[in-house]
Amino acid sequence: ILTQKASINIQEEKGFSALHYAIEANALKLVLELLKNNADVNARNTPMHIALQLNNIEIGRPIRKSRYFNPTILNSEGDSALISAVKQSKIKMLHVLLISPNDYNKQDKEGKTPLHYAC
Repeated sequence: ILTQKASINIQEEKGFSALHYAIEANALKLVLELLKNNADVNARNTPMHIALQLNNIEIGRPIRKSRYFNPTILNSEGDSALISAVKQSKIKMLHVLLISPNDYNKQDKEGKTPLHYAC
């Protein structure tokens, strides 16, 4: 389907794209192929947030390495990927996020930073 120029960034009513579904299916090869074809890593409820929920480091790493990845985008709950990792105690995913450029003072909708949640 990708070779037929299908649009990989179309989102259904929940805001999920093909990349979201590939992550939920734990289909690493498909995730890598979609990323290679410029899948939007910053779509609503970002793919990184889905990888965080699943605690899937193998999928989280290539998303983080994408030149388009924006770690400060908030999900529908108002949390950045870093805040989500701290709140969910996803330590390994937190390490993945900490080795990339990040806004460590990015506030959620309540004005809290990752440090507030870590404490």
